[in-house]
Amino acid sequence: MALNRKNKIRNYSMTSAADTIKETLAYRHLSADWLADMLQMDHEEMNKVLRRENYLTMDQLKQVQSLIGVSAQLLRKLDSNFLEHHLTPAELAKIEKLEQNSTDADFENIDDLDWDKL
Repeated sequence: MALNRKNKIRNYSMTSAADTIKETLAYRHLSADWLADMLQMDHEEMNKVLRRENYLTMDQLKQVQSLIGVSAQLLRKLDSNFLEHHLTPAELAKIEKLEQNSTDADFENIDDLDWDKL
């Protein structure tokens, strides 16, 4: 069978760590409230993370890894790719500046991004 070069490559939507965490929690019959308790987070903050309005720090991702078994590096890469795909260049520049000034690139302190545009 020969390669058909007329086939178009589809653009797939990017997924975030939140999607992977939600799927893993559902598969393991765990709740978001349980995860929030284990991470010592407010339940509303966890809901914001799962709605992609906020992001976990690297330390929190490492805790998630130990709790549900999904690699912290994978989750970090998913969020990084998701943000890169969905944010404007100006918003990405703000994140890069924060990453340079932070050891764990804590995204939860970004208050002035327009998350409604995502």
